[in-house]
Amino acid sequence: MHAVITIVALVILMLGHGCSPTDTVINSFDDRWTIASTTPRGLAFVSMPSGSTSSEFIWGDFPNSFSKLTVFRDRLYALNDWQTYILVFDATGRNVVDTLNTTLYEYPNDIAFANATSAYVVMKRYNVMLVMDLLTGFAPRTIELPGIATSVACMGNQVCAVIPSKDVAVLIDTRTNEITKTIPTAASPLYVSADPANESFVIVCMGNGKLNSLAATNPTMQFLKPESGSVIATIDISGRATNAATQRPRGLVVTANEEAFVPVQNGLVRVSTRTRSKSSVVQFESYDGIFANPARAELMMVRYVPEGSVIDIFDEFAETLKLSITRPDSVRALSGVAQ
Repeated sequence: MHAVITIVALVILMLGHGCSPTDTVINSFDDRWTIASTTPRGLAFVSMPSGSTSSEFIWGDFPNSFSKLTVFRDRLYALNDWQTYILVFDATGRNVVDTLNTTLYEYPNDIAFANATSAYVVMKRYNVMLVMDLLTGFAPRTIELPGIATSVACMGNQVCAVIPSKDVAVLIDTRTNEITKTIPTAASPLYVSADPANESFVIVCMGNGKLNSLAATNPTMQFLKPESGSVIATIDISGRATNAATQRPRGLVVTANEEAFVPVQNGLVRVSTRTRSKSSVVQFESYDGIFANPARAELMMVRYVPEGSVIDIFDEFAETLKLSITRPDSVRALSGVAQ
Protein backbone atom coordinates (compact mmCIF):
# COMPACT_ATOMS: atom_id res chain seq x y z
CA MET A 1 0.00 0.00 0.00
CA HIS A 2 2.76 2.40 0.93
CA ALA A 3 4.58 1.57 -2.32
CA VAL A 4 1.48 2.44 -4.40
CA ILE A 5 1.09 5.79 -2.61
CA THR A 6 4.76 6.56 -3.19
CA ILE A 7 4.52 5.78 -6.94
CA VAL A 8 1.36 7.91 -7.29
CA ALA A 9 3.05 10.80 -5.49
CA LEU A 10 6.06 10.63 -7.81
CA VAL A 11 3.80 10.62 -10.90
CA ILE A 12 1.91 13.69 -9.63
CA LEU A 13 5.18 15.47 -8.87
CA MET A 14 6.52 14.79 -12.36
CA LEU A 15 3.29 15.91 -14.03
CA GLY A 16 3.27 19.08 -11.98
CA HIS A 17 6.75 20.02 -13.11
CA GLY A 18 6.12 18.95 -16.71
CA CYS A 19 9.50 17.22 -16.93
CA SER A 20 11.90 15.18 -14.88
CA PRO A 21 14.53 16.91 -12.71
CA THR A 22 17.22 15.92 -15.21
CA ASP A 23 15.44 17.39 -18.30
CA THR A 24 16.87 20.60 -19.84
CA VAL A 25 14.47 23.51 -20.36
CA ILE A 26 14.83 24.81 -23.93
CA ASN A 27 13.92 28.45 -24.64
CA SER A 28 14.09 29.22 -28.37
CA PHE A 29 13.02 32.89 -28.00
CA ASP A 30 15.92 35.16 -28.86
CA ASP A 31 14.95 38.81 -28.43
CA ARG A 32 17.98 40.47 -29.96
CA TRP A 33 17.95 43.18 -32.57
CA THR A 34 20.05 46.08 -33.86
CA ILE A 35 19.53 49.82 -34.20
CA ALA A 36 21.50 52.29 -36.28
CA SER A 37 22.38 55.44 -34.35
CA THR A 38 23.99 58.67 -35.52
CA THR A 39 27.11 59.64 -33.56
CA PRO A 40 29.87 62.29 -33.73
CA ARG A 41 31.99 59.64 -35.53
CA GLY A 42 29.41 58.54 -38.07
CA LEU A 43 26.94 55.69 -37.56
CA ALA A 44 27.03 53.28 -34.64
CA PHE A 45 25.27 49.93 -34.87
CA VAL A 46 24.05 49.06 -31.43
CA SER A 47 23.27 45.51 -30.34
CA MET A 48 20.04 45.34 -28.40
CA PRO A 49 18.97 44.79 -25.69
CA SER A 50 22.53 45.06 -24.34
CA GLY A 51 23.03 48.59 -25.74
CA SER A 52 26.65 47.87 -26.68
CA THR A 53 28.21 49.12 -29.92
CA SER A 54 28.59 46.22 -32.33
CA SER A 55 30.29 48.23 -35.09
CA GLU A 56 30.83 51.78 -36.37
CA PHE A 57 30.66 53.24 -39.85
CA ILE A 58 32.75 56.35 -40.56
CA TRP A 59 32.29 58.15 -43.88
CA GLY A 60 33.66 61.28 -45.51
CA ASP A 61 35.01 64.51 -44.11
CA PHE A 62 31.93 65.28 -41.98
CA PRO A 63 31.00 62.01 -40.25
CA ASN A 64 29.21 63.78 -37.40
CA SER A 65 26.56 65.35 -39.59
CA PHE A 66 24.27 62.41 -40.35
CA SER A 67 20.87 63.99 -39.84
CA LYS A 68 18.25 61.42 -40.81
CA LEU A 69 17.97 57.65 -41.16
CA THR A 70 15.12 56.09 -43.12
CA VAL A 71 14.37 52.45 -43.85
CA PHE A 72 12.51 51.60 -47.04
CA ARG A 73 12.04 47.98 -48.01
CA ASP A 74 15.44 46.30 -47.60
CA ARG A 75 17.55 49.46 -47.62
CA LEU A 76 18.70 52.03 -45.06
CA TYR A 77 19.02 55.62 -46.35
CA ALA A 78 21.32 58.02 -44.50
CA LEU A 79 21.06 61.79 -45.10
CA ASN A 80 23.97 64.06 -44.24
CA ASP A 81 24.06 67.82 -43.60
CA TRP A 82 27.30 68.31 -45.53
CA GLN A 83 27.37 65.67 -48.25
CA THR A 84 25.76 66.10 -51.65
CA TYR A 85 24.42 62.57 -51.80
CA ILE A 86 22.39 60.12 -49.76
CA LEU A 87 24.11 56.92 -48.70
CA VAL A 88 22.20 53.70 -49.34
CA PHE A 89 23.02 50.73 -47.10
CA ASP A 90 21.97 47.10 -47.33
CA ALA A 91 19.46 45.65 -44.86
CA THR A 92 22.08 45.25 -42.12
CA GLY A 93 23.22 48.86 -42.44
CA ARG A 94 26.87 47.81 -42.56
CA ASN A 95 27.56 48.03 -46.28
CA VAL A 96 27.06 50.93 -48.69
CA VAL A 97 25.42 49.58 -51.84
CA ASP A 98 24.55 52.82 -53.64
CA THR A 99 24.41 56.61 -53.45
CA LEU A 100 21.64 58.98 -54.49
CA ASN A 101 23.28 62.05 -55.99
CA THR A 102 21.97 65.53 -55.09
CA THR A 103 25.10 67.37 -56.23
CA LEU A 104 23.49 70.23 -58.16
CA TYR A 105 21.35 71.24 -55.18
CA GLU A 106 23.77 70.35 -52.40
CA TYR A 107 22.35 68.95 -49.15
CA PRO A 108 19.18 66.87 -48.69
CA ASN A 109 16.64 67.80 -46.03
CA ASP A 110 14.26 64.85 -46.21
CA ILE A 111 13.29 61.89 -48.40
CA ALA A 112 10.06 59.98 -49.02
CA PHE A 113 9.36 56.97 -51.22
CA ALA A 114 6.52 56.73 -53.70
CA ASN A 115 7.29 53.20 -54.89
CA ALA A 116 10.16 50.78 -55.46
CA THR A 117 11.79 52.98 -58.11
CA SER A 118 10.98 56.59 -57.17
CA ALA A 119 11.78 58.83 -54.22
CA TYR A 120 11.18 62.52 -53.56
CA VAL A 121 13.91 64.58 -51.91
CA VAL A 122 13.66 68.14 -50.57
CA MET A 123 16.74 70.28 -50.14
CA LYS A 124 18.17 72.48 -47.37
CA ARG A 125 19.17 75.49 -49.50
CA TYR A 126 17.07 75.34 -52.65
CA ASN A 127 13.36 75.71 -53.41
CA VAL A 128 13.23 72.42 -55.28
CA MET A 129 12.16 68.83 -54.89
CA LEU A 130 14.17 66.16 -56.67
CA VAL A 131 12.35 63.25 -58.27
CA MET A 132 14.94 60.57 -57.63
CA ASP A 133 15.35 57.42 -59.73
CA LEU A 134 16.33 54.72 -57.23
CA LEU A 135 17.65 52.48 -60.02
CA THR A 136 20.18 54.97 -61.40
CA GLY A 137 20.80 57.06 -58.28
CA PHE A 138 20.17 60.33 -60.13
CA ALA A 139 17.31 62.83 -60.33
CA PRO A 140 15.97 63.06 -63.89
CA ARG A 141 13.47 65.73 -62.86
CA THR A 142 13.12 68.62 -60.42
CA ILE A 143 9.98 70.34 -59.18
CA GLU A 144 10.15 74.02 -58.28
CA LEU A 145 8.61 74.81 -54.89
CA PRO A 146 7.39 78.14 -53.46
CA GLY A 147 10.02 77.92 -50.69
CA ILE A 148 12.43 75.59 -48.90
CA ALA A 149 10.63 72.44 -47.74
CA THR A 150 11.63 70.86 -44.43
CA SER A 151 9.70 67.60 -44.67
CA VAL A 152 8.07 65.40 -47.32
CA ALA A 153 5.75 62.36 -47.29
CA CYS A 154 4.22 60.06 -49.90
CA MET A 155 0.84 58.31 -49.94
CA GLY A 156 -0.57 56.58 -52.99
CA ASN A 157 -0.02 58.87 -55.95
CA GLN A 158 0.22 61.97 -53.75
CA VAL A 159 3.30 63.70 -52.33
CA CYS A 160 3.03 66.37 -49.64
CA ALA A 161 5.80 68.79 -48.67
CA VAL A 162 5.63 71.53 -46.03
CA ILE A 163 7.23 74.98 -46.34
CA PRO A 164 7.55 76.84 -42.99
CA SER A 165 8.56 80.19 -44.45
CA LYS A 166 5.35 80.39 -46.50
CA ASP A 167 2.94 78.64 -44.09
CA VAL A 168 1.84 76.27 -46.82
CA ALA A 169 1.79 72.60 -47.82
CA VAL A 170 2.07 71.59 -51.45
CA LEU A 171 0.54 68.50 -53.06
CA ILE A 172 2.23 66.85 -56.02
CA ASP A 173 0.77 64.14 -58.24
CA THR A 174 3.34 61.40 -58.89
CA ARG A 175 1.75 60.65 -62.28
CA THR A 176 2.61 64.09 -63.61
CA ASN A 177 5.21 65.28 -61.07
CA GLU A 178 3.52 68.65 -60.95
CA ILE A 179 2.11 70.67 -58.05
CA THR A 180 -1.66 70.27 -58.02
CA LYS A 181 -2.51 72.35 -54.92
CA THR A 182 -0.89 74.77 -52.51
CA ILE A 183 -2.76 74.73 -49.19
CA PRO A 184 -2.44 77.34 -46.41
CA THR A 185 -1.56 75.82 -43.03
CA ALA A 186 -1.13 77.07 -39.48
CA ALA A 187 2.08 78.98 -38.73
CA SER A 188 5.42 77.31 -39.53
CA PRO A 189 4.58 73.78 -40.72
CA LEU A 190 7.74 71.79 -40.00
CA TYR A 191 6.91 68.06 -40.20
CA VAL A 192 4.60 65.98 -42.36
CA SER A 193 3.83 62.26 -42.35
CA ALA A 194 1.37 60.03 -44.20
CA ASP A 195 -1.61 58.39 -42.49
CA PRO A 196 -2.77 55.83 -45.09
CA ALA A 197 -5.37 54.30 -42.74
CA ASN A 198 -7.31 57.57 -42.81
CA GLU A 199 -6.16 58.78 -46.24
CA SER A 200 -4.68 61.99 -44.94
CA PHE A 201 -1.40 63.76 -44.32
CA VAL A 202 -0.54 64.74 -40.74
CA ILE A 203 1.25 68.09 -40.40
CA VAL A 204 2.92 69.52 -37.29
CA CYS A 205 3.05 73.31 -37.19
CA MET A 206 5.42 75.04 -34.78
CA GLY A 207 3.29 78.14 -34.33
CA ASN A 208 4.60 81.67 -34.43
CA GLY A 209 7.58 82.85 -32.39
CA LYS A 210 9.86 79.84 -33.03
CA LEU A 211 10.92 80.15 -36.65
CA ASN A 212 9.85 83.78 -37.05
CA SER A 213 9.81 86.93 -34.94
CA LEU A 214 6.04 87.16 -34.46
CA ALA A 215 4.30 86.87 -31.10
CA ALA A 216 4.38 83.26 -29.89
CA THR A 217 1.38 81.00 -30.55
CA ASN A 218 0.65 77.38 -29.66
CA PRO A 219 1.92 74.53 -31.83
CA THR A 220 -0.76 72.58 -33.68
CA MET A 221 -1.35 69.38 -35.60
CA GLN A 222 -3.33 69.58 -38.82
CA PHE A 223 -4.90 66.92 -41.01
CA LEU A 224 -4.87 67.46 -44.76
CA LYS A 225 -7.07 65.44 -47.11
CA PRO A 226 -5.38 65.23 -50.53
CA GLU A 227 -8.65 64.35 -52.24
CA SER A 228 -10.19 67.70 -51.34
CA GLY A 229 -6.90 69.55 -50.94
CA SER A 230 -8.01 71.04 -47.65
CA VAL A 231 -7.20 70.97 -43.93
CA ILE A 232 -10.05 69.12 -42.19
CA ALA A 233 -8.97 69.44 -38.54
CA THR A 234 -6.58 71.41 -36.34
CA ILE A 235 -5.59 70.31 -32.81
CA ASP A 236 -3.54 72.07 -30.15
CA ILE A 237 -0.47 69.95 -29.26
CA SER A 238 1.18 72.17 -26.67
CA GLY A 239 0.80 69.47 -24.04
CA ARG A 240 0.12 70.92 -20.61
CA ALA A 241 -0.95 74.54 -20.28
CA THR A 242 2.36 75.69 -18.78
CA ASN A 243 4.20 77.87 -21.30
CA ALA A 244 1.98 76.49 -24.06
CA ALA A 245 2.87 79.13 -26.65
CA THR A 246 6.60 78.48 -26.24
CA GLN A 247 6.43 74.72 -26.76
CA ARG A 248 8.56 73.50 -29.66
CA PRO A 249 7.63 70.20 -31.36
CA ARG A 250 10.69 68.03 -31.94
CA GLY A 251 9.48 65.37 -34.33
CA LEU A 252 6.50 63.41 -35.61
CA VAL A 253 5.68 59.71 -35.88
CA VAL A 254 2.41 58.34 -37.25
CA THR A 255 1.82 54.64 -36.57
CA ALA A 256 -0.32 51.95 -38.17
CA ASN A 257 -2.43 52.02 -35.00
CA GLU A 258 -3.86 55.39 -36.10
CA GLU A 259 -1.88 57.36 -33.53
CA ALA A 260 0.39 60.36 -34.01
CA PHE A 261 3.13 61.24 -31.52
CA VAL A 262 4.97 64.54 -31.06
CA PRO A 263 7.58 65.30 -28.35
CA VAL A 264 7.56 68.78 -26.81
CA GLN A 265 9.43 70.25 -23.84
CA ASN A 266 6.95 69.07 -21.23
CA GLY A 267 6.08 65.61 -22.52
CA LEU A 268 5.09 63.32 -25.35
CA VAL A 269 1.80 64.28 -27.02
CA ARG A 270 -0.47 61.64 -28.57
CA VAL A 271 -3.33 62.27 -31.01
CA SER A 272 -5.75 59.79 -32.55
CA THR A 273 -5.56 60.23 -36.32
CA ARG A 274 -8.95 58.54 -36.61
CA THR A 275 -11.00 60.78 -34.31
CA ARG A 276 -8.80 63.90 -34.67
CA SER A 277 -10.55 65.40 -31.63
CA LYS A 278 -7.98 66.08 -28.91
CA SER A 279 -4.41 65.57 -27.75
CA SER A 280 -3.17 63.96 -24.55
CA VAL A 281 0.20 63.77 -22.82
CA VAL A 282 1.30 60.16 -22.36
CA GLN A 283 4.87 60.68 -21.11
CA PHE A 284 6.30 63.58 -19.16
CA GLU A 285 9.99 63.53 -20.04
CA SER A 286 11.40 66.25 -22.26
CA TYR A 287 12.36 64.32 -25.39
CA ASP A 288 14.55 65.70 -28.15
CA GLY A 289 13.54 63.30 -30.91
CA ILE A 290 11.20 60.44 -31.77
CA PHE A 291 11.61 57.56 -34.20
CA ALA A 292 9.58 54.50 -35.15
CA ASN A 293 10.72 50.90 -35.43
CA PRO A 294 7.79 49.37 -37.37
CA ALA A 295 9.41 45.92 -37.58
CA ARG A 296 9.12 45.65 -33.80
CA ALA A 297 6.05 47.88 -33.30
CA GLU A 298 8.06 50.16 -31.04
CA LEU A 299 8.71 53.86 -30.53
CA MET A 300 12.22 55.11 -29.82
CA MET A 301 12.69 58.42 -28.04
CA VAL A 302 15.92 60.33 -27.45
CA ARG A 303 16.68 62.74 -24.62
CA TYR A 304 19.99 64.47 -24.08
CA VAL A 305 21.79 64.14 -20.75
CA PRO A 306 25.24 65.37 -19.57
CA GLU A 307 26.83 61.98 -20.29
CA GLY A 308 25.39 61.72 -23.81
CA SER A 309 21.96 60.53 -24.91
CA VAL A 310 19.33 58.28 -23.38
CA ILE A 311 17.28 56.12 -25.74
CA ASP A 312 13.93 55.11 -24.27
CA ILE A 313 12.11 52.34 -26.14
CA PHE A 314 8.33 52.13 -25.68
CA ASP A 315 5.52 49.99 -27.02
CA GLU A 316 3.58 51.31 -30.03
CA PHE A 317 1.21 53.29 -27.78
CA ALA A 318 4.06 54.96 -25.83
CA GLU A 319 2.55 53.66 -22.60
CA THR A 320 5.00 50.95 -21.50
CA LEU A 321 8.75 51.61 -21.20
CA LYS A 322 10.40 48.43 -22.46
CA LEU A 323 14.05 49.42 -22.33
CA SER A 324 16.28 52.40 -21.61
CA ILE A 325 19.95 52.71 -22.59
CA THR A 326 22.51 55.50 -22.37
CA ARG A 327 24.76 56.30 -25.30
CA PRO A 328 28.05 58.21 -24.84
CA ASP A 329 27.29 60.52 -27.76
CA SER A 330 24.74 62.96 -29.16
CA VAL A 331 22.17 60.89 -31.06
CA ARG A 332 20.38 62.77 -33.84
CA ALA A 333 18.58 59.88 -35.50
CA LEU A 334 17.73 56.21 -34.95
CA SER A 335 16.47 53.37 -37.07
CA GLY A 336 15.93 49.66 -36.60
CA VAL A 337 17.99 47.45 -38.94
CA ALA A 338 18.37 43.73 -39.54
CA GLN A 339 20.08 41.66 -36.83
